[in-house]
Amino acid sequence: MIRWLLIPLVGWVLFGFFSPPLPAQTETDLETGQTMGFEGRWEGRLGASDLLLVLDLTKTVDGLYFGILTSVDQGNAMLSIDCVQVNGDSIRFEVPSAGAAYVAEMNRDKTNLVGTWIQRGRARLEFSRTEKPPEPKPEPNAYSLFGVAADISVPVPPTPVLGNGERHLAYEIHIRNHSGVEMLLTRLDVLDGETALGSWNGGGLHAIVGQRRSNVPDNRLLPPGGWALAYVWVAMDTTVSQPSVLRHRLTVGDRTLEGTVHVVGEDPIVVGPPLRGGIWFAANGPGNDAGHRRALVPIAGQAFVAQRYAIDWAKLGPTGRLYDGDRGANESYFGYGEEVLAVADGTIESVRDGIPENVAGTASLRTSSEGDTLRAAAITLETVSGNHVVLNLGGGRYAFYGHLIPGSIRVKPGDRVRRGDVLGYLGNSGNSTGPHLHFHVSDGKGILGAEGIPYVIDSWESVGQQGEWVHHREELPMQDARVRFPRG
Repeated sequence: MIRWLLIPLVGWVLFGFFSPPLPAQTETDLETGQTMGFEGRWEGRLGASDLLLVLDLTKTVDGLYFGILTSVDQGNAMLSIDCVQVNGDSIRFEVPSAGAAYVAEMNRDKTNLVGTWIQRGRARLEFSRTEKPPEPKPEPNAYSLFGVAADISVPVPPTPVLGNGERHLAYEIHIRNHSGVEMLLTRLDVLDGETALGSWNGGGLHAIVGQRRSNVPDNRLLPPGGWALAYVWVAMDTTVSQPSVLRHRLTVGDRTLEGTVHVVGEDPIVVGPPLRGGIWFAANGPGNDAGHRRALVPIAGQAFVAQRYAIDWAKLGPTGRLYDGDRGANESYFGYGEEVLAVADGTIESVRDGIPENVAGTASLRTSSEGDTLRAAAITLETVSGNHVVLNLGGGRYAFYGHLIPGSIRVKPGDRVRRGDVLGYLGNSGNSTGPHLHFHVSDGKGILGAEGIPYVIDSWESVGQQGEWVHHREELPMQDARVRFPRG
């Protein structure tokens, strides 16, 4: 186990696994009478690498565990843990940003965790308790004389889009705590009339709620005056009538707060494929846990989710790998240099070129030990997308293509293009960990300063469960789909 294994893998392929948390079972400390579960602070060293790790676990009033893992020897890097499963004296959790997991047993006197760290391999990891569990906090109560002291709103209403044979609705509910005490969100229901389209509580609710604070163990717990987003994604059978209005029922303790949002009635824009042939891997979206989906970015005084339906298209080779040969060489990647195509007739809105390419396989935007950035160009709003093209599709809709090879762009602002025209060549510039095409459609010409809108591709195929090719017409490829486009 080498020393860099804990560093988070931030890029265009994300990982997630495990099931929802199991009920906690704990014993009692005979000296204090306090329940001795896994909550508290633990310290340990990871395998042969001898990395010093600090694990802080908290237990919520409704029995769930959350926590933060700090890698002391890696600059006190703080990594959130998720999907904690507790069963008696057994614990299992994942560290999503590192693509890792930990499985352990607590000893009889509740002082040690002995287990296995799983990350591209396995290593022994034993933690020792350094602090007793904190005293339980009183249950949050954010009520007022007039009900729950909060408001909920939906700034961007959802537009239905077809994908995987279902109708999808993706949007964000903004939740603000107007009280002077902590507010614990316990349940969220999305309803069409009285029919529940989606319901989340416990760990499931924690997973779809995001806060702008760093290293929050329990996303459901809003501080006084705090703000959070619930990233809603519901899928419906196409035989069910499309709702025109959605109801939101937010439960706080034993009280509820309701709101509504109107569903956009118009169909998404139909476009052609941005690439030829395949197999292409639809990395990082569309899906509710994708990095693109959660990328709320403030630009000039307003926050946007431009990448709500974005896809990082990476080409797979015959054995399902992204590259063959030197992992650090862009030319080793099967998609490198592929033609990037206009998805519809339109006018070139803007172009950015001249940004150098990165070394493939660099994992994140962190700084190296020598103080040099691990990107070929400093990442700013102007360079984050690398060499790129923005295509005006008309009707206030814009297609965005990012991370192209420097010097490969064939068009300039004002050019009229036809569907299928070559705009440039797939590369690895900007905020990119390897050769791929970032593609999304938005309602404005800004790279990130616009709202992402759904679109559908008129004709493509995906790999089915039995390895067969399944044809799709006017659908949006979903997260991790393996796709083949027409070659013409």
